[in-house]
Amino acid sequence: EIRILRIEPGAEDDPIQCSLVHINLEHSPEFEAISYAWGIKLPTCPITCDNQELVIRRNLSEGIIVFRNPEHTRDLWADAICINQVDDLEKSAQVQMMSLIFSTATRVLVWLGMEQS
Repeated sequence: EIRILRIEPGAEDDPIQCSLVHINLEHSPEFEAISYAWGIKLPTCPITCDNQELVIRRNLSEGIIVFRNPEHTRDLWADAICINQVDDLEKSAQVQMMSLIFSTATRVLVWLGMEQS
């Protein structure tokens, strides 16, 4: 079982609203995985996840905004959010499953960051 991020629809300038949903990979769920550069820890951006503020790296929040559907929810797996980063046992187990997660995903989205001028 893993968590995926259900991203609520929104325009580019809307704040990110999402929830975590538990899914079983054995049931062939439809979700997309996002591969991105973690980048430096700062700057960060707040998002709302399950009605609570969660602070994530700006690079990931920019990727979510770009990939967010303006009209429908979108189910994404992003390691920084979908893996409990303060639980070392969970983190270890989930990291070992990353190959399975990416191969089970309907699509893998790659985010390299915003275009530099």
